[in-house]
Amino acid sequence: MTSAVASISPTTSSKTTSNVFVYGTLKRGMFNHKLIQNEKFIGIAQTTNHYKYSLVLSKWGFPYLLETNEEKMGSLAIKGELYEVSDEVLELLDELENIKGGLYQRKVIDVLLADCLTTMKCFAYIAGEKENKSNLPTIEEYTQEIHDMKYISKLDRSRE
Repeated sequence: MTSAVASISPTTSSKTTSNVFVYGTLKRGMFNHKLIQNEKFIGIAQTTNHYKYSLVLSKWGFPYLLETNEEKMGSLAIKGELYEVSDEVLELLDELENIKGGLYQRKVIDVLLADCLTTMKCFAYIAGEKENKSNLPTIEEYTQEIHDMKYISKLDRSRE
């Protein structure tokens, strides 16, 4: 297996970029994809250390990627998409994911690109400590069907 390193640090151009793994509402066809639709799509990817992560669904219909310390029975690699994003877009994603408020934290993880079996380091948004997520249902993948049936936008959440 070939190993490659994501461009998390500045490149030689004046514009720096970072690779970001998305697994929920930022994926193609989902509500928040508009934030990254003009960024470079690298490919379909999945987490490599799948025993360290699980995916749960919030009451608002968006997923949390949870970091776990032990292997869970029946756990699967988390599937998503890998993008190369500008620093400006990375800041927008940090706002969307409420990094300052503790909803998510941005961490470097390893993902495996599906089409070339290359492992890359990238940023991913991992669930923060803001709320208890232990009772949330586990899902294998955040799909269009789940999104269409369950997702409630931030604007609509304030009405409930």
